[in-house]
Amino acid sequence: MTPEADTSLVAAECAKNGAAAISAINCPQSLPGVDIYNGGKPKYPTTANQAFAGLCGPWIRPLAYRHVAQMAIKLPNLQIAAGGGLTNWRQSVEMIMYGATTLTYCTVLYHRGFEALAELAAGLRQFVIEQGYKNVLDCRGAALRYIVTPERVEYIPSLPEIDLEKCTGCGFCVRPAHCEVLELRDGKATVVYPDKCTACSVCYWLCPHDAIRMIENERAAAI
Repeated sequence: MTPEADTSLVAAECAKNGAAAISAINCPQSLPGVDIYNGGKPKYPTTANQAFAGLCGPWIRPLAYRHVAQMAIKLPNLQIAAGGGLTNWRQSVEMIMYGATTLTYCTVLYHRGFEALAELAAGLRQFVIEQGYKNVLDCRGAALRYIVTPERVEYIPSLPEIDLEKCTGCGFCVRPAHCEVLELRDGKATVVYPDKCTACSVCYWLCPHDAIRMIENERAAAI
């Protein structure tokens, strides 16, 4: 299923005409970088020129989530074999929660070989046990109830909270040029200007140690 089309519409037509399942997604069109010292020749070493070609790998995973979710919302009973940059068991669960019934892997096999599958399977089994599911497909589509149209998105006034035990003082969270909220003090990230926080959550995503969480905050609601 090419992501260059309205996949939910195409999948619906395929299902209407007898398709038992859909494999999602193929690669979106892209171009490689170019050799700026060789007249702009695209950097594929085995071609003399270049067509618009496919991009795959972990870069397309959020795009794959989107297409799988759109198809699952429109066609909840359709079997969907889903992939697109899945590299660990958590991402595999995420894809199932967006509506996949079967998972496909490529990137992780390039990087680590077939032995990666044993680790993926072990992680999935442990997740099922810890969460009390009968099997991993029990959580299929769990994320879909949170998908709404843009005008229905509910924003939660929030401020970052620092877990000082996890914070290593690496400084990633204070580097974004748009933010003046955080500073390093005594070797730890510290919220020093909460009134300037717009709850963009960039610090949350940047922290490599999971030391930042965004918490609902009445003060933020008044800003």
